[in-house]
Order: sequence, then C-alpha cells, then structure tokens
Amino acid sequence: MGGDIIDIQLEQAASLDIVQELKKFKEVVDVLQLKPSNIRIYLNRVEEVIPKIVNMLTKKDSPIVSLRMTEPSLDDVFVHYTGLTIEEAQKSGE
Repeated sequence: MGGDIIDIQLEQAASLDIVQELKKFKEVVDVLQLKPSNIRIYLNRVEEVIPKIVNMLTKKDSPIVSLRMTEPSLDDVFVHYTGLTIEEAQKSGE
C-alpha cells in the first residue's frame, strides 16, 4: 500500500487503457476502478506524480471532474491486508 491516495472522478468512464497507463507509473502501487468514472490510486511521492497523471489524462482526452488527495485511513490499511472492512471483520467474528 502506498503512502498516499488519489481519488479521481473523470467526466466519462475510464478506459482499460487509462487504468493500465496509470499502473505504469513507478510511484503507483495500485489502481482501483471504483465506478466507471471513479479511480482510486495508491501511490508514493504524490507531489511528483500528480502532474504526470494530469498530463496523461489530458493527452487521453479524459477531463477530470475532481481530484482528491488523502492519506490511507486505518480502515484502508485493514482492507488492504485482510480484504475486509473493520465492520465486516467484526460481523464475521460474532
């Protein structure tokens, strides 16, 4: 899991080509397509890679509606290592 998370909402659905291009950046750890036009990117050195990502999306004619940067929450880390949310793990342990 990377040290930062970027959530990107595109104007239109992200193509498989865009997802594959994002995975090629050396700073990117993982890319999840949450919805057709929403992508979550786990990465390191966010300040270095954001301009590259924006440039790539512009070249691919995929306008960005919103871009949000965050750090992983405890739940994000838990899901990464267990595959379950904390709530799901609590329910399964009952």
